[in-house]
Amino acid sequence: MPLPDLSAIEREVAASWVHSGLTARLAARHANAPVWPLATAPLPACGVPGMHQAGPRTIGDVYARFKAMRGYLVPSLTWLDCHDFGVEISVAGELGLAGRAGIKSYGTGPFIARCRESVLRHGAAWQSLASRLGWLGDATAARRTTDAGHIEHVWQSLVQLYEAGLLFRTRLAGPYCPRCQVRLAEHELRRPGVHRTVKTSALVVRLRLTEVPAGMNACLAGADLLAWTTAPWQLAAATCVAAEAGESYAIARRSGHDDRVVIAASRLYRVLDDGWHVIAAVPARELAGASCELAFPRGDVRTGPVVLVRSSRAAADLAEPGSIGPDGRFGPALPLLSGEFFADAGRAIAIDLADRGLLFASMPWQSRQPHCWRCGSPLLDRALRSWYLHLGAGQDWVLSHTRYWGAPLPLWECPDGHLTWVSSLAELSELAGRDLSGLDPHYQALATILVKCTGCGGQATWTGETVAADFDNGLMAFERFERFERFGQAGQVGGAGLLVAGDRSWQQVTAAIGRLRQGAEPHPVPLWSGRILDERGRAMDRRLGNVASPLPLADKHGADALRWHFASLTQRQASTRVTDEAVRLVARRVLRRYLHIVAWFSQNSQPRPAAGTRVAAGSCGDSPGVLDRWLLSELQLLVRDVTAAFETFRCDEAAARLESFLRDLSRWYLRLTRRKFGDPADRPHSGSVRTLGSCLGVLTRLMAPLAPFTTDYAWGLIRTCGAPDSVHLTPWPAPRDQLLYPELDAQMTVARQVVRAGRAARAYAQMQARQPLGLAWISPASHAALDRELLALVAAELNVKSIEQGTFRGRRVELDLTVTPELRREALARHCVRVLQDARKRAGLAMTDQISVRWQTTDEDLAVALTEHDSAIRRAVGATSCTRVHPVGHPPASAATPDVTATLTAAITSTGTAAPAAARASGVPTDAAERVEQAVGGLNAVFWIEPLASSARSVAHHR
Repeated sequence: MPLPDLSAIEREVAASWVHSGLTARLAARHANAPVWPLATAPLPACGVPGMHQAGPRTIGDVYARFKAMRGYLVPSLTWLDCHDFGVEISVAGELGLAGRAGIKSYGTGPFIARCRESVLRHGAAWQSLASRLGWLGDATAARRTTDAGHIEHVWQSLVQLYEAGLLFRTRLAGPYCPRCQVRLAEHELRRPGVHRTVKTSALVVRLRLTEVPAGMNACLAGADLLAWTTAPWQLAAATCVAAEAGESYAIARRSGHDDRVVIAASRLYRVLDDGWHVIAAVPARELAGASCELAFPRGDVRTGPVVLVRSSRAAADLAEPGSIGPDGRFGPALPLLSGEFFADAGRAIAIDLADRGLLFASMPWQSRQPHCWRCGSPLLDRALRSWYLHLGAGQDWVLSHTRYWGAPLPLWECPDGHLTWVSSLAELSELAGRDLSGLDPHYQALATILVKCTGCGGQATWTGETVAADFDNGLMAFERFERFERFGQAGQVGGAGLLVAGDRSWQQVTAAIGRLRQGAEPHPVPLWSGRILDERGRAMDRRLGNVASPLPLADKHGADALRWHFASLTQRQASTRVTDEAVRLVARRVLRRYLHIVAWFSQNSQPRPAAGTRVAAGSCGDSPGVLDRWLLSELQLLVRDVTAAFETFRCDEAAARLESFLRDLSRWYLRLTRRKFGDPADRPHSGSVRTLGSCLGVLTRLMAPLAPFTTDYAWGLIRTCGAPDSVHLTPWPAPRDQLLYPELDAQMTVARQVVRAGRAARAYAQMQARQPLGLAWISPASHAALDRELLALVAAELNVKSIEQGTFRGRRVELDLTVTPELRREALARHCVRVLQDARKRAGLAMTDQISVRWQTTDEDLAVALTEHDSAIRRAVGATSCTRVHPVGHPPASAATPDVTATLTAAITSTGTAAPAAARASGVPTDAAERVEQAVGGLNAVFWIEPLASSARSVAHHR
């Protein structure tokens, strides 16, 4: 039975979900169920959907579907991050605007309108992808950070934090991006790809000590400080020199000269050669309070203090606005470097220092330097006045920026410096004296609103600041649950919550907000997927332009194949490539194998019309055989293992376990029991039919979270009357301990090992698999582990007549390779069965279609073989008769009729080029004869297969 295209299946199933209202039905089914907290990182609506962003969201959907089948209500909405700085960068690039000055000249109103249009366009692309990848929930009802309701939620949270004393305004130095012109928070520096290896020069510069406080070591007078830096721009922007607390400093003098320098003891032998010797040592605290000449004096400021710090960043104001502007370029205060970008000024600085005799040493240096994760620009330390959120333990999170597109900071300030915080549009309407309930709360609208100051009663204006986008996004993890009235009530939150993100940054943001608001992290189980790499091994990033869309792979191989591949990578490796070949293998080895089994069962498990109704897929047969008992036991182990894997958030283990079971089901169980499905007399009472149906019903539910489209399609083929019309409306299966057979599982493992060893022995002896053999010996340990039924199964697999216990050691199997005439004739009969089965397949006949077989041969050995094994041949190929036709010169009766009903003739010839003369003389019409160029033991024969009138099918010719 040919399988339909996976993508076609998925689109058909997706349309049926919309038509049947599956999302609403699923929500109604769990209306009174406990809520299971799931938070997934919002999708950035500032560019086309990327593979590296769709992966984590898909993994979150896998667990959401699993928990929904476990009986939980999972609030699964698609959230779009519309306020990222990337939107401003992208829109400004489209318009050709350079920085904030370009935006102001273009007009803030038109610019914000273009930003809104951009996020709506990209948000629609994400909604389309959500539907294509089968994410649970209504993709058309996506929530955005631009929604007024969400912005009010942000305002309320900020007011609460301010009233709790956790929000304050001050001037602090920290990492600053001159391209985006924003301060970066500490957690942003831990994003993948932020720190990069940079090749530069380490400079050692002489700075003359000008003032030495009384009581310090006399050798310091007239000495030069040797300042070490791997960022030359800091020398031009510095207003002080930092001495590291806890460091010991050495005073060294060059032999034969009164040239003295002060250098950190840890760098003494790296910088100074043998001509220098140490004359004294001073701790860092004795240097504090001294003054030294600056490498680049500005105006009247020619000296700076030596300050004691614990880190280089603690020496605040390294980049003063007067020396380096907001765009990262030096200002007119330093004519030598005016207009030069700070990261590119190293060469000019080194040349100038060398010309003035201040450059003591220079050496190549390689170090890891931070870069902006949004635009890739190098970062500098810059002091800015902003609002900060106190996280405790000396950590502060910069929370406000002077940007245009973002959630506005709800703060108004009067000329006297009084602050007025607003928590909602209703409160803003009251303070403004007019109805603003329908306001779009963004930059352009708030800039013109004056409110009554709550401190003095005067007029207050909006401060013009926006909220950091990561704080805006982090609140989504809380808002999605606060929409449910039961959230937070005792007994209503089911199990540990899960947070899924593409990297640790968003998890750290939500954890920090949770600790501040609730005193604990809201999602005790964080989960992030590995990085997705491009073909060059680089992590996918919009800034690099190497983002790949998941849609081409989904359309080519199926969305379920892509989902399965994403899930199989979770927590297994730090980074991976999602390639066409990898997804293709999933489609072939997992989904198509699964659909092949389902389609084969659906087609061949149907009883004949007179036999009654269809066998229930969920029932088990009475007194099942050894293979059926083994499969049922393996099925219970599968349910237990997959459930445990999902409960511990290891969907990679669940995917691997399911793939292994599918392989065993197809290659072992189904191959060995296939003949039972084709025997018309045995089929209505076959326990294997019921066992396979039961297995597929459970297996389909286990696979549903990973492959929602494919399993729902298969469910329509195997579900019984009265079962839900969608697998996603069924409960999660539970293992049945009464069907566990641990001893049988161990015995079957031994049996399969013996079969593998026996096949290897056949291959080594170059003995065909279809040639029966008389005897096989197996090792004593293996023989003792197998009962009579399993020994018979092993004998059938090894194609031997009997199995005995051997006396050898070191091997599992030995074969008696003697081929008697009887065994040879049996092999000939099996070859004929294979040819007839191939002919049936090419004719498009199902296993339930009965045929009649006629054959003709001049080789008596083959005739004897066909006569001896007549009943076995008929049973194997589903034939009611297998008759030898008239001898040469006397054609078969039906062949003389022009409209003969014989639909296919398979001729077996030893020459591979022409049928024997007997076939030509038989009178078979040439248009009814299609020859299979293959020999049966070097003997010649011609076969005709004729479907019975009740099961006639169209014929597929073979060449």
